[in-house]
Amino acid sequence: MSRPLLPIVPNSFVMKIPSHLSAVSAFVAMIIVSHSASAAIVEDVGQRASSDLPSFNRIAAYATTGAGLTGNDHSDNPFRTMWLSASGDVAGTFEIDLGAVYSVNSLRVWNYNEFLAGRPDLLLRGVAVANIDLGLTTDTYTTIVANQAFNQAPGTVSDFSQLISFAATPARFVRIDIQSNFGDPSFTGLSEVQVDGTFLSGQRPIPATIAGVSSTIADPFDRLPEHVIDGGGVFARTHSIIPDGTMWLAAQGDIAPTITFDLGSTKTLSSMMFWNYNEFLVGRDDLLTRGISQADILLSDDGITFTPFKTDLQFAIAPGDNTTDFAETINMVGATARYVQIAVDANYGSDFTGISEVQFFAVPEPSSLLLTAVGSCATLLAFRRRRKFSLSAPQKSPRCFCEKVERS
Repeated sequence: MSRPLLPIVPNSFVMKIPSHLSAVSAFVAMIIVSHSASAAIVEDVGQRASSDLPSFNRIAAYATTGAGLTGNDHSDNPFRTMWLSASGDVAGTFEIDLGAVYSVNSLRVWNYNEFLAGRPDLLLRGVAVANIDLGLTTDTYTTIVANQAFNQAPGTVSDFSQLISFAATPARFVRIDIQSNFGDPSFTGLSEVQVDGTFLSGQRPIPATIAGVSSTIADPFDRLPEHVIDGGGVFARTHSIIPDGTMWLAAQGDIAPTITFDLGSTKTLSSMMFWNYNEFLVGRDDLLTRGISQADILLSDDGITFTPFKTDLQFAIAPGDNTTDFAETINMVGATARYVQIAVDANYGSDFTGISEVQFFAVPEPSSLLLTAVGSCATLLAFRRRRKFSLSAPQKSPRCFCEKVERS
Protein backbone atom coordinates (compact mmCIF):
# COMPACT_ATOMS: atom_id res chain seq x y z
CA MET A 1 0.00 0.00 0.00
CA SER A 2 1.42 3.37 -0.99
CA ARG A 3 1.80 5.84 1.85
CA PRO A 4 3.40 9.29 2.23
CA LEU A 5 7.10 9.03 2.97
CA LEU A 6 8.85 10.70 5.85
CA PRO A 7 11.70 13.00 4.82
CA ILE A 8 15.00 11.11 4.67
CA VAL A 9 17.93 12.75 6.44
CA PRO A 10 20.96 12.96 4.11
CA ASN A 11 23.79 10.63 4.85
CA SER A 12 26.03 13.46 6.12
CA PHE A 13 28.02 11.61 8.71
CA VAL A 14 31.13 9.57 9.14
CA MET A 15 31.64 6.74 11.56
CA LYS A 16 33.84 6.27 14.59
CA ILE A 17 34.86 2.66 15.24
CA PRO A 18 35.92 1.88 18.81
CA SER A 19 39.32 0.24 19.06
CA HIS A 20 37.96 -2.97 20.56
CA LEU A 21 36.05 -3.83 17.35
CA SER A 22 37.81 -6.14 14.93
CA ALA A 23 38.48 -5.34 11.28
CA VAL A 24 35.52 -7.51 10.33
CA SER A 25 33.28 -5.59 12.70
CA ALA A 26 34.47 -2.32 11.23
CA PHE A 27 33.70 -3.61 7.73
CA VAL A 28 30.21 -4.62 8.88
CA ALA A 29 29.59 -1.21 10.38
CA MET A 30 30.78 0.54 7.23
CA ILE A 31 28.35 -1.45 5.08
CA ILE A 32 25.47 -0.62 7.42
CA VAL A 33 26.32 3.08 7.26
CA SER A 34 26.53 2.94 3.47
CA HIS A 35 22.94 1.69 3.39
CA SER A 36 21.61 4.26 5.87
CA ALA A 37 20.07 6.41 3.14
CA SER A 38 17.50 3.65 2.53
CA ALA A 39 15.67 4.53 5.74
CA ALA A 40 11.94 4.88 5.02
CA ILE A 41 8.52 4.05 6.37
CA VAL A 42 8.21 0.34 7.09
CA GLU A 43 5.22 -0.86 5.05
CA ASP A 44 2.50 -3.44 5.78
CA VAL A 45 3.34 -3.84 9.45
CA GLY A 46 1.47 -6.01 11.92
CA GLN A 47 -0.16 -4.54 15.01
CA ARG A 48 -2.12 -5.24 18.16
CA ALA A 49 -3.55 -3.19 21.00
CA SER A 50 -4.46 -3.93 24.60
CA SER A 51 -8.08 -3.59 23.45
CA ASP A 52 -10.14 -2.48 20.44
CA LEU A 53 -13.63 -1.18 19.72
CA PRO A 54 -14.72 -3.38 16.78
CA SER A 55 -18.42 -2.59 17.18
CA PHE A 56 -17.59 0.95 16.03
CA ASN A 57 -14.98 -0.14 13.43
CA ARG A 58 -12.07 1.32 15.40
CA ILE A 59 -9.43 -1.37 15.58
CA ALA A 60 -5.63 -1.33 15.70
CA ALA A 61 -5.30 -2.31 12.02
CA TYR A 62 -6.92 0.92 10.87
CA ALA A 63 -4.14 2.94 12.54
CA THR A 64 -1.24 1.44 10.56
CA THR A 65 -2.56 0.98 7.02
CA GLY A 66 -2.97 4.63 6.03
CA ALA A 67 -6.74 4.17 5.92
CA GLY A 68 -7.48 7.76 6.93
CA LEU A 69 -4.62 9.48 5.10
CA THR A 70 -4.74 11.58 1.96
CA GLY A 71 -1.16 12.61 1.51
CA ASN A 72 -0.24 13.55 5.07
CA ASP A 73 -3.71 14.90 5.91
CA HIS A 74 -5.77 12.68 8.16
CA SER A 75 -9.53 12.37 8.20
CA ASP A 76 -11.63 13.58 11.13
CA ASN A 77 -14.10 10.71 10.59
CA PRO A 78 -13.07 7.74 12.79
CA PHE A 79 -15.06 5.13 10.85
CA ARG A 80 -12.49 2.55 9.67
CA THR A 81 -9.66 5.10 9.92
CA MET A 82 -8.65 5.15 13.60
CA TRP A 83 -8.00 2.94 16.62
CA LEU A 84 -9.95 3.37 19.84
CA SER A 85 -9.61 1.30 23.00
CA ALA A 86 -12.45 -0.49 24.71
CA SER A 87 -14.22 1.41 27.48
CA GLY A 88 -12.07 1.67 30.60
CA ASP A 89 -8.74 0.96 28.89
CA VAL A 90 -7.45 4.52 29.02
CA ALA A 91 -3.80 3.63 29.72
CA GLY A 92 -3.27 0.61 27.46
CA THR A 93 -0.71 -0.28 24.83
CA PHE A 94 -0.41 -0.09 21.05
CA GLU A 95 2.20 -2.38 19.47
CA ILE A 96 3.66 -2.72 15.97
CA ASP A 97 5.40 -5.76 14.50
CA LEU A 98 7.81 -4.71 11.74
CA GLY A 99 8.18 -8.33 10.60
CA ALA A 100 12.00 -8.14 10.58
CA VAL A 101 14.76 -6.29 12.43
CA TYR A 102 15.19 -2.65 11.49
CA SER A 103 17.34 0.18 12.72
CA VAL A 104 14.43 2.28 14.00
CA ASN A 105 14.99 6.01 14.40
CA SER A 106 11.59 7.70 14.55
CA LEU A 107 7.82 7.44 14.71
CA ARG A 108 5.32 9.72 13.04
CA VAL A 109 2.04 9.88 14.94
CA TRP A 110 -1.34 11.35 14.11
CA ASN A 111 -3.28 11.54 17.38
CA TYR A 112 -6.97 10.66 17.74
CA ASN A 113 -8.82 13.14 15.51
CA GLU A 114 -12.54 12.41 15.77
CA PHE A 115 -14.70 15.49 15.17
CA LEU A 116 -18.41 15.94 15.75
CA ALA A 117 -20.11 19.32 16.00
CA GLY A 118 -20.71 20.21 19.63
CA ARG A 119 -18.46 17.40 20.89
CA PRO A 120 -14.95 18.87 21.40
CA ASP A 121 -14.54 16.35 24.23
CA LEU A 122 -13.94 13.60 21.66
CA LEU A 123 -10.42 14.96 21.10
CA LEU A 124 -9.68 14.28 24.77
CA ARG A 125 -9.38 10.61 23.76
CA GLY A 126 -6.00 11.26 22.18
CA VAL A 127 -2.79 10.02 23.81
CA ALA A 128 -1.27 12.72 26.04
CA VAL A 129 1.79 10.94 27.47
CA ALA A 130 3.36 7.58 26.59
CA ASN A 131 6.62 5.68 26.78
CA ILE A 132 8.15 4.57 23.47
CA ASP A 133 9.55 1.04 23.84
CA LEU A 134 11.55 -1.01 21.32
CA GLY A 135 12.49 -4.68 21.36
CA LEU A 136 13.90 -7.50 19.27
CA THR A 137 11.17 -9.65 20.88
CA THR A 138 8.07 -8.80 22.87
CA ASP A 139 9.88 -10.05 25.98
CA THR A 140 12.81 -7.65 25.58
CA TYR A 141 11.21 -4.22 25.32
CA THR A 142 13.42 -1.32 26.40
CA THR A 143 12.08 2.19 26.96
CA ILE A 144 13.78 4.45 24.40
CA VAL A 145 11.77 7.59 25.17
CA ALA A 146 10.14 7.97 28.57
CA ASN A 147 7.07 10.14 29.16
CA GLN A 148 6.87 11.43 25.61
CA ALA A 149 4.33 14.25 25.32
CA PHE A 150 1.94 13.95 22.38
CA ASN A 151 0.21 16.82 20.57
CA GLN A 152 -3.55 16.91 20.78
CA ALA A 153 -5.26 16.53 17.40
CA PRO A 154 -7.10 19.57 16.02
CA GLY A 155 -10.30 17.88 14.87
CA THR A 156 -9.72 19.06 11.29
CA VAL A 157 -8.69 17.31 8.09
CA SER A 158 -5.04 18.38 8.00
CA ASP A 159 -1.45 17.27 8.52
CA PHE A 160 -1.15 17.35 12.30
CA SER A 161 1.41 14.56 12.46
CA GLN A 162 4.11 14.61 15.13
CA LEU A 163 7.60 13.31 14.45
CA ILE A 164 9.21 11.58 17.44
CA SER A 165 12.92 11.01 16.79
CA PHE A 166 15.47 9.07 18.81
CA ALA A 167 18.83 7.32 18.45
CA ALA A 168 18.72 4.55 15.85
CA THR A 169 18.05 1.27 17.65
CA PRO A 170 17.77 -2.31 16.30
CA ALA A 171 14.22 -3.56 16.86
CA ARG A 172 11.44 -5.64 15.39
CA PHE A 173 8.71 -4.56 17.81
CA VAL A 174 7.56 -1.06 18.77
CA ARG A 175 5.29 -0.36 21.72
CA ILE A 176 3.50 2.84 22.65
CA ASP A 177 2.91 2.35 26.37
CA ILE A 178 0.20 4.88 27.11
CA GLN A 179 0.42 6.68 30.45
CA SER A 180 -2.52 9.05 30.05
CA ASN A 181 -4.90 10.68 27.58
CA PHE A 182 -6.16 14.28 27.53
CA GLY A 183 -8.90 13.62 30.07
CA ASP A 184 -11.46 11.26 28.60
CA PRO A 185 -12.55 8.90 31.40
CA SER A 186 -13.30 5.92 29.16
CA PHE A 187 -11.46 5.75 25.83
CA THR A 188 -8.01 6.35 24.34
CA GLY A 189 -7.10 6.24 20.66
CA LEU A 190 -4.75 7.04 17.79
CA SER A 191 -5.39 7.91 14.16
CA GLU A 192 -2.17 6.65 12.51
CA VAL A 193 1.32 5.50 13.45
CA GLN A 194 4.24 5.11 11.02
CA VAL A 195 7.67 3.69 11.85
CA ASP A 196 10.79 4.89 10.06
CA GLY A 197 13.80 2.62 9.86
CA THR A 198 16.48 0.83 7.84
CA PHE A 199 16.27 -2.92 7.26
CA LEU A 200 18.93 -4.91 9.12
CA SER A 201 18.04 -8.60 9.16
CA GLY A 202 15.28 -11.17 8.78
CA GLN A 203 13.03 -12.21 5.94
CA ARG A 204 10.60 -9.68 4.55
CA PRO A 205 7.50 -10.67 2.58
CA ILE A 206 7.21 -9.65 -1.06
CA PRO A 207 5.00 -6.56 -1.44
CA ALA A 208 1.90 -7.86 -3.21
CA THR A 209 -1.38 -6.54 -4.54
CA ILE A 210 -4.67 -8.28 -5.29
CA ALA A 211 -5.04 -9.07 -8.98
CA GLY A 212 -8.55 -10.46 -8.60
CA VAL A 213 -11.05 -12.45 -6.54
CA SER A 214 -14.11 -14.43 -7.52
CA SER A 215 -16.25 -12.50 -5.01
CA THR A 216 -16.20 -10.47 -1.77
CA ILE A 217 -18.91 -10.02 0.83
CA ALA A 218 -20.48 -6.56 0.48
CA ASP A 219 -21.06 -3.67 2.91
CA PRO A 220 -21.68 -3.22 5.77
CA PHE A 221 -18.81 -5.67 6.25
CA ASP A 222 -15.20 -4.65 5.68
CA ARG A 223 -13.68 -7.97 4.64
CA LEU A 224 -11.90 -6.92 1.48
CA PRO A 225 -9.22 -9.06 -0.19
CA GLU A 226 -6.65 -6.30 0.40
CA HIS A 227 -6.76 -7.07 4.11
CA VAL A 228 -5.13 -10.44 3.36
CA ILE A 229 -1.88 -8.71 2.32
CA ASP A 230 -1.68 -5.48 4.35
CA GLY A 231 -0.55 -6.96 7.68
CA GLY A 232 -3.83 -6.05 9.35
CA GLY A 233 -4.37 -8.28 12.39
CA VAL A 234 -0.97 -10.02 12.26
CA PHE A 235 1.34 -9.84 15.26
CA ALA A 236 4.32 -12.16 15.86
CA ARG A 237 2.69 -14.96 13.79
CA THR A 238 -0.62 -14.70 15.66
CA HIS A 239 -3.71 -13.12 14.14
CA SER A 240 -6.63 -11.07 15.39
CA ILE A 241 -10.08 -12.63 15.79
CA ILE A 242 -11.75 -9.41 14.55
CA PRO A 243 -12.64 -10.00 10.86
CA ASP A 244 -13.53 -6.49 9.66
CA GLY A 245 -10.38 -4.71 8.56
CA THR A 246 -8.17 -7.80 8.90
CA MET A 247 -9.65 -10.67 6.81
CA TRP A 248 -11.16 -11.46 3.42
CA LEU A 249 -14.51 -13.22 3.07
CA ALA A 250 -16.05 -14.34 -0.20
CA ALA A 251 -19.74 -13.74 -0.89
CA GLN A 252 -22.28 -16.17 0.54
CA GLY A 253 -22.52 -19.28 -1.63
CA ASP A 254 -19.08 -18.85 -3.16
CA ILE A 255 -17.65 -21.70 -1.13
CA ALA A 256 -14.87 -22.50 -3.62
CA PRO A 257 -13.56 -19.02 -4.44
CA THR A 258 -10.31 -17.93 -6.06
CA ILE A 259 -7.98 -15.15 -4.98
CA THR A 260 -5.06 -14.05 -7.17
CA PHE A 261 -1.98 -12.17 -5.96
CA ASP A 262 0.30 -9.96 -8.08
CA LEU A 263 3.90 -9.94 -6.82
CA GLY A 264 4.80 -6.99 -9.03
CA SER A 265 7.31 -8.85 -11.20
CA THR A 266 8.44 -12.42 -11.74
CA LYS A 267 9.92 -13.77 -8.51
CA THR A 268 11.69 -16.98 -7.56
CA LEU A 269 9.74 -18.06 -4.50
CA SER A 270 10.85 -19.91 -1.40
CA SER A 271 7.67 -20.11 0.69
CA MET A 272 4.16 -18.90 1.36
CA MET A 273 2.87 -18.18 4.85
CA PHE A 274 -0.86 -18.68 5.39
CA TRP A 275 -3.27 -17.81 8.20
CA ASN A 276 -6.71 -19.40 7.85
CA TYR A 277 -9.97 -17.54 8.56
CA ASN A 278 -9.92 -16.76 12.31
CA GLU A 279 -13.17 -14.97 13.15
CA PHE A 280 -14.43 -15.73 16.66
CA LEU A 281 -17.52 -14.85 18.64
CA VAL A 282 -18.64 -16.51 21.85
CA GLY A 283 -21.13 -19.25 21.01
CA ARG A 284 -20.32 -19.09 17.27
CA ASP A 285 -17.69 -21.79 16.75
CA ASP A 286 -19.23 -22.29 13.30
CA LEU A 287 -17.50 -19.09 12.11
CA LEU A 288 -14.20 -20.98 11.98
CA THR A 289 -15.67 -23.42 9.46
CA ARG A 290 -15.38 -20.60 6.92
CA GLY A 291 -11.67 -21.40 6.74
CA ILE A 292 -10.17 -23.26 3.77
CA SER A 293 -9.71 -27.01 4.22
CA GLN A 294 -8.30 -27.81 0.76
CA ALA A 295 -7.03 -25.71 -2.14
CA ASP A 296 -4.77 -25.68 -5.19
CA ILE A 297 -1.96 -23.19 -5.79
CA LEU A 298 -1.47 -22.06 -9.38
CA LEU A 299 1.23 -19.89 -10.95
CA SER A 300 1.32 -17.50 -13.88
CA ASP A 301 3.67 -15.03 -15.53
CA ASP A 302 0.98 -13.07 -17.36
CA GLY A 303 -2.05 -13.33 -15.05
CA ILE A 304 -4.03 -15.14 -17.77
CA THR A 305 -2.63 -18.63 -18.15
CA PHE A 306 -2.19 -20.44 -14.82
CA THR A 307 -0.30 -23.68 -14.20
CA PRO A 308 -0.96 -25.86 -11.12
CA PHE A 309 1.97 -25.89 -8.71
CA LYS A 310 0.41 -27.71 -5.75
CA THR A 311 -2.91 -29.54 -5.78
CA ASP A 312 -5.20 -30.78 -3.02
CA LEU A 313 -3.19 -28.87 -0.43
CA GLN A 314 -4.60 -29.33 3.08
CA PHE A 315 -5.00 -26.42 5.53
CA ALA A 316 -5.66 -26.57 9.28
CA ILE A 317 -8.69 -24.88 10.80
CA ALA A 318 -7.84 -21.66 12.69
CA PRO A 319 -7.88 -21.69 16.52
CA GLY A 320 -10.26 -18.76 17.05
CA ASP A 321 -7.92 -16.88 19.39
CA ASN A 322 -5.34 -14.11 19.04
CA THR A 323 -2.55 -15.74 21.04
CA THR A 324 -1.78 -18.93 19.07
CA ASP A 325 0.82 -19.08 16.30
CA PHE A 326 -1.22 -20.84 13.61
CA ALA A 327 0.70 -19.61 10.57
CA GLU A 328 1.27 -22.42 8.07
CA THR A 329 4.42 -22.35 5.93
CA ILE A 330 3.98 -23.76 2.42
CA ASN A 331 7.15 -24.80 0.60
CA MET A 332 7.30 -22.90 -2.70
CA VAL A 333 10.83 -23.87 -3.75
CA GLY A 334 10.88 -24.33 -7.50
CA ALA A 335 8.13 -21.79 -8.13
CA THR A 336 8.88 -18.84 -10.39
CA ALA A 337 5.97 -16.53 -11.11
CA ARG A 338 4.53 -13.04 -10.94
CA TYR A 339 0.98 -14.17 -10.17
CA VAL A 340 -0.03 -16.71 -7.53
CA GLN A 341 -3.60 -17.97 -7.31
CA ILE A 342 -5.24 -19.87 -4.46
CA ALA A 343 -8.15 -21.86 -5.90
CA VAL A 344 -10.25 -23.24 -3.06
CA ASP A 345 -11.59 -26.76 -3.33
CA ALA A 346 -13.46 -26.89 -0.02
CA ASN A 347 -13.92 -25.21 3.34
CA TYR A 348 -14.83 -26.72 6.72
CA GLY A 349 -18.60 -26.78 6.11
CA SER A 350 -19.80 -23.17 5.89
CA ASP A 351 -21.59 -21.33 3.09
CA PHE A 352 -18.88 -18.63 3.36
CA THR A 353 -15.13 -19.00 2.71
CA GLY A 354 -12.34 -16.69 3.81
CA ILE A 355 -8.66 -16.12 4.64
CA SER A 356 -6.96 -14.04 7.34
CA GLU A 357 -3.52 -13.36 5.83
CA VAL A 358 -1.10 -14.55 3.14
CA GLN A 359 2.59 -13.65 2.75
CA PHE A 360 5.03 -14.67 0.02
CA PHE A 361 8.79 -14.91 0.38
CA ALA A 362 11.40 -14.88 -2.37
CA VAL A 363 14.68 -16.74 -2.57
CA PRO A 364 17.14 -14.06 -1.39
CA GLU A 365 19.56 -12.67 -3.95
CA PRO A 366 23.27 -12.94 -3.03
CA SER A 367 23.45 -9.22 -2.22
CA SER A 368 20.40 -9.55 0.04
CA LEU A 369 21.94 -12.52 1.80
CA LEU A 370 25.11 -10.51 2.42
CA LEU A 371 23.18 -7.55 3.75
CA THR A 372 21.09 -9.79 6.00
CA ALA A 373 24.23 -11.42 7.39
CA VAL A 374 25.80 -8.02 7.88
CA GLY A 375 22.68 -6.72 9.61
CA SER A 376 22.49 -9.72 11.92
CA CYS A 377 26.17 -9.32 12.83
CA ALA A 378 25.78 -5.60 13.43
CA THR A 379 22.69 -6.16 15.59
CA LEU A 380 24.55 -8.71 17.70
CA LEU A 381 27.61 -6.48 18.03
CA ALA A 382 25.52 -3.46 19.00
CA PHE A 383 23.70 -5.32 21.75
CA ARG A 384 26.88 -7.00 22.94
CA ARG A 385 28.51 -3.59 23.16
CA ARG A 386 25.42 -2.18 24.89
CA ARG A 387 25.37 -5.01 27.43
CA LYS A 388 29.10 -4.65 28.16
CA PHE A 389 28.72 -0.92 28.62
CA SER A 390 25.76 -1.29 30.96
CA LEU A 391 27.63 -3.77 33.14
CA SER A 392 30.68 -1.56 33.47
CA ALA A 393 28.88 1.77 33.86
CA PRO A 394 25.21 1.22 34.69
CA GLN A 395 24.63 4.86 35.54
CA LYS A 396 25.15 5.93 31.92
CA SER A 397 23.12 5.31 28.80
CA PRO A 398 24.54 2.74 26.37
CA ARG A 399 25.82 3.97 23.02
CA CYS A 400 25.86 2.30 19.66
CA PHE A 401 29.22 1.46 18.17
CA CYS A 402 28.33 3.59 15.11
CA GLU A 403 28.13 7.25 16.14
CA LYS A 404 26.94 10.01 13.86
CA VAL A 405 29.22 13.06 13.72
CA GLU A 406 29.19 16.06 11.43
CA ARG A 407 31.54 16.08 8.49
CA SER A 408 34.34 18.60 8.95
